[in-house]
Amino acid sequence: MEDKNNQPTPAVLQDAFFDGDSFSTLAPLMSEGEFEHHQQTVVYQRWGEGHGVRLIALHGWLDNAASFELIAPNLTGVDLVIPDQLGHGYSDHRRAPAAYNIWDDLTDVLALADHLGWESFHLLGHSRGAMIGMLLAATQPNRVESLMALDGLVPMPVEAADAAKQLRKHIDEIRVMATKRVPSYANLLDMIEARSKATGFDRAASTRIVKRGHRLDDDGRYRWRNDPRLLAASAFKLTTAHIESFLSAIEAPVEVLVAREGFGAHQEFIDLLESWPSIQYTVMEGGHHFHMEKQAHDIAARIQAFLHRD
Repeated sequence: MEDKNNQPTPAVLQDAFFDGDSFSTLAPLMSEGEFEHHQQTVVYQRWGEGHGVRLIALHGWLDNAASFELIAPNLTGVDLVIPDQLGHGYSDHRRAPAAYNIWDDLTDVLALADHLGWESFHLLGHSRGAMIGMLLAATQPNRVESLMALDGLVPMPVEAADAAKQLRKHIDEIRVMATKRVPSYANLLDMIEARSKATGFDRAASTRIVKRGHRLDDDGRYRWRNDPRLLAASAFKLTTAHIESFLSAIEAPVEVLVAREGFGAHQEFIDLLESWPSIQYTVMEGGHHFHMEKQAHDIAARIQAFLHRD
């Protein structure tokens, strides 16, 4: 097996302790592609037979397209495209001093759809990807046909009075990033273990993210492909009034699958969903990355039903 840059996939990622259900490269990936947007390369996976319901899936913060690789093979009649969002996986980093505010991703998604020749499409998003999907559904109702959100939909609101404090934090952290040392690992097993420790992932889920998310540098050390600037605080965050304005503008059907040990543990998130009768939601067992673990088949079935509900 080889990666995008034709470097052999390290043997640790081919070890027998990863079974066929959890080792993503055994699944029937149709193709990988890329396109240029604002002189930056966006890389994407495409699954299915090249026809059917048009679906763009958006991964979460510090993840990559591999996060949907248990969901993808279980969708039928779906033309599924999963980009590595800028700053993640095989896609380019944003050019400095650009940051990674969620609204910056909206034109990237639209550019992907334009590249595919899709005038309209459905969205699937996890966590940060669900927030991007929400903003896109609110601002592009003529293009977004529906939104399925996995353990996320809106960022937790902040007080407008905290705007200066938030921007100061962003500026301070971005300035530090220029000289901050990036973590490195002697081998991929260490990288997998670090990812599991930080996220609570099981080993197979961490392996999927590491497989697509690592690079081997000239010093023989492994590092994340992710842009370190993703770790900086957002420049601005949305208030309750902002969030209500966006949610009220959505015309497409919206369904949210909530992880009981993820966003489901935050009562304020459940209260928000309850306050919007137009948003359907279901609380499921599992943690924040439940779509990468044993709940994946159930989640795929729910996505399938949602997309083919008519």
